[in-house]
Amino acid sequence: MNKIVKISVILPGYEARYVVGEQIQIKTNSGNTLNKAFEDDVVKKIVRTQIAYDTYGYDIITLSGLILEIKEDQPGLHLVTQEEIDESN
Repeated sequence: MNKIVKISVILPGYEARYVVGEQIQIKTNSGNTLNKAFEDDVVKKIVRTQIAYDTYGYDIITLSGLILEIKEDQPGLHLVTQEEIDESN
């Protein structure tokens, strides 16, 4: 699989963007944040992982060592790979 450089989760009232080398960005319609320190962290890398026999997900690893897990069947999930970026240029 190609290197994942960005994951977005876009739902009504909630949007989260995780981009390698950038701060985590989370927006809600209510204006509430989940945790300001969490959002100030920077994404170090994104790795596809096997959660169970037939279930996969993605680990978002931050510079502070925090690991966020997102399942592959997460509604509103959108992945961007390095290959997609290279093709668009």
